[in-house]
Amino acid sequence: MQRTVEKLWRLKRDYRLVFSSPEGRRVLRDLNRFCMYVAPTADANEAVFAMGMQRVFRRIAALARAGDDPMLNEIQSGQESDDDHD
Repeated sequence: MQRTVEKLWRLKRDYRLVFSSPEGRRVLRDLNRFCMYVAPTADANEAVFAMGMQRVFRRIAALARAGDDPMLNEIQSGQESDDDHD
Protein backbone atom coordinates (compact mmCIF):
# COMPACT_ATOMS: atom_id res chain seq x y z
CA MET A 1 0.00 0.00 0.00
CA GLN A 2 2.77 2.44 0.95
CA ARG A 3 4.45 1.78 -2.39
CA THR A 4 1.27 2.61 -4.28
CA VAL A 5 0.90 5.90 -2.39
CA GLU A 6 4.52 6.82 -3.12
CA LYS A 7 4.03 6.04 -6.82
CA LEU A 8 0.93 8.24 -6.93
CA TRP A 9 2.77 11.15 -5.28
CA ARG A 10 5.63 10.80 -7.77
CA LEU A 11 3.14 10.72 -10.63
CA LYS A 12 1.38 13.85 -9.33
CA ARG A 13 4.75 15.60 -9.06
CA ASP A 14 5.56 14.62 -12.65
CA TYR A 15 2.23 15.94 -13.94
CA ARG A 16 2.75 19.21 -12.07
CA LEU A 17 6.23 19.57 -13.51
CA VAL A 18 5.05 18.92 -17.08
CA PHE A 19 2.02 21.23 -16.93
CA SER A 20 3.45 24.07 -14.80
CA SER A 21 5.49 25.59 -17.63
CA PRO A 22 3.93 28.13 -20.02
CA GLU A 23 4.05 25.48 -22.77
CA GLY A 24 2.42 22.91 -20.51
CA ARG A 25 -0.32 25.38 -19.62
CA ARG A 26 -1.03 25.99 -23.31
CA VAL A 27 -1.25 22.23 -23.89
CA LEU A 28 -3.58 21.85 -20.92
CA ARG A 29 -5.82 24.64 -22.23
CA ASP A 30 -5.92 22.96 -25.64
CA LEU A 31 -6.79 19.60 -24.06
CA ASN A 32 -9.54 21.33 -22.10
CA ARG A 33 -11.05 22.79 -25.25
CA PHE A 34 -10.76 19.50 -27.14
CA CYS A 35 -11.90 17.09 -24.41
CA MET A 36 -14.53 19.13 -22.63
CA TYR A 37 -16.42 20.40 -25.67
CA VAL A 38 -19.59 18.38 -26.04
CA ALA A 39 -21.82 18.80 -29.06
CA PRO A 40 -25.35 17.53 -28.52
CA THR A 41 -25.77 14.11 -30.07
CA ALA A 42 -28.43 11.44 -30.20
CA ASP A 43 -25.79 8.79 -30.82
CA ALA A 44 -25.12 6.87 -27.59
CA ASN A 45 -21.68 5.75 -28.77
CA GLU A 46 -20.60 9.35 -29.44
CA ALA A 47 -21.90 10.43 -26.04
CA VAL A 48 -19.97 7.68 -24.27
CA PHE A 49 -16.83 8.54 -26.24
CA ALA A 50 -17.16 12.23 -25.24
CA MET A 51 -17.58 11.22 -21.61
CA GLY A 52 -14.39 9.19 -21.83
CA MET A 53 -12.47 12.16 -23.23
CA GLN A 54 -13.78 14.35 -20.42
CA ARG A 55 -12.74 11.79 -17.84
CA VAL A 56 -9.20 11.70 -19.24
CA PHE A 57 -8.95 15.50 -19.11
CA ARG A 58 -10.27 15.62 -15.54
CA ARG A 59 -7.63 13.08 -14.48
CA ILE A 60 -4.84 15.06 -16.13
CA ALA A 61 -6.07 18.32 -14.59
CA ALA A 62 -6.46 16.77 -11.14
CA LEU A 63 -2.97 15.27 -11.18
CA ALA A 64 -1.47 18.48 -12.58
CA ARG A 65 -3.12 20.66 -9.96
CA ALA A 66 -0.40 22.43 -8.01
CA GLY A 67 -2.24 23.53 -4.91
CA ASP A 68 -4.41 26.52 -5.69
CA ASP A 69 -2.93 27.36 -9.07
CA PRO A 70 -5.31 30.02 -10.47
CA MET A 71 -4.66 29.01 -14.09
CA LEU A 72 -5.63 25.39 -13.46
CA ASN A 73 -8.70 26.52 -11.53
CA GLU A 74 -9.68 28.73 -14.50
CA ILE A 75 -9.29 25.85 -16.93
CA GLN A 76 -11.27 23.45 -14.78
CA SER A 77 -14.09 25.95 -14.31
CA GLY A 78 -14.11 26.82 -18.02
CA GLN A 79 -13.12 30.45 -17.42
CA GLU A 80 -9.79 30.65 -19.16
CA SER A 81 -7.99 33.86 -20.06
CA ASP A 82 -6.65 34.62 -23.51
CA ASP A 83 -3.11 35.32 -22.28
CA ASP A 84 -1.43 32.35 -23.94
CA HIS A 85 -3.62 31.85 -26.99
CA ASP A 86 -1.77 31.82 -30.29
